[in-house]
Amino acid sequence: MKSFFVSEFLCSGAWPEEVLPESLITEGRSMLESLCEDLLQSGEYNVCTTRDQRVSLTTLPGLEVIDVASPKQEWEMFQKLARHHDGTIVIAPELDEILCDRIGWLDQNGLNRFMSSAKAVRICADKWLFYEFGLQHEIPTPQTYQLQDYSAEDIEFPLPFPFVIKPQFGAGTTMTAVIDCKESWSKFSSRRTTENDFPPYLLQPYLPGKPVSLVCLISPGGKRIEWCPMAEQLFEGLEYQGGIIPCDNEFALQARSIAERVVEKLPGLRGYIGFDFLLLPETNEPVWLLEVNPRLTTSYLGYRAIAKESLALRLIDSNRNNPIVWSSKKVQFDTRGKLMLLR
Repeated sequence: MKSFFVSEFLCSGAWPEEVLPESLITEGRSMLESLCEDLLQSGEYNVCTTRDQRVSLTTLPGLEVIDVASPKQEWEMFQKLARHHDGTIVIAPELDEILCDRIGWLDQNGLNRFMSSAKAVRICADKWLFYEFGLQHEIPTPQTYQLQDYSAEDIEFPLPFPFVIKPQFGAGTTMTAVIDCKESWSKFSSRRTTENDFPPYLLQPYLPGKPVSLVCLISPGGKRIEWCPMAEQLFEGLEYQGGIIPCDNEFALQARSIAERVVEKLPGLRGYIGFDFLLLPETNEPVWLLEVNPRLTTSYLGYRAIAKESLALRLIDSNRNNPIVWSSKKVQFDTRGKLMLLR
């Protein structure tokens, strides 16, 4: 029987700070438990993960959980388990290039990973590199600027208020804000406890559109690409709350066409790939691609609820060639994994 190592960075014991970020932990735990449960329910695989002693996980029959007490111990265990198992799936944020570095280590050691290549991950995780990628391949992405000197008192911004500021390497909406005046900039800037907090920053125009997403599943060999229904993203301010799947929308085909162009031009993409869009139906460019997440995202919690088979098995098995069958259900999901049947 084959065995897999699933590592979710926030829950794994790798987080270096004394205080765990509650919102990221909540999302990470939901994704970790859902993916492990789906792999185990098939009865075809053994699954293992590591757990930060400060984090509680739901008991899943058959899941091997190894407790770790420090980031150093976690990294040692990550290397050991990745070498011991038949394949590894990493769920990690883009902060400090964590995801890219871990996939790079797997590749350097010739270990099997059911994820995108380090090169593809780097382009997606670095929001500036992705903006340049979008320009090169005529993909509609918001105009983006690098903020060179964010400590100056009389800073001159390259675009008018309001605009969005975000870290070049970020996770979710951490250290992201809408800046509508000099006072809100001062308030945002004061949140940085040191000069090195989340540098460098990027600026983009504030676009008051409707946030939606698409997901595709790319088989390990890259020969099979399956598209999931469009999802509506739900936010409270800038904080992601979950979503509604499916989301019937007249721009779904246009969004998919843009996503297909990304997959074509970025051939290293594998596994679960999320595309975040902003819809501006009253403008000349109604569909904007904001970013690509080359990893499992919270939307998995909704898609697994409307799929009539295990999506997890699609991520690791190249031989499942029949199309995914979706139920007629419409569900709303949140970052804790709670589901509400809407239809």
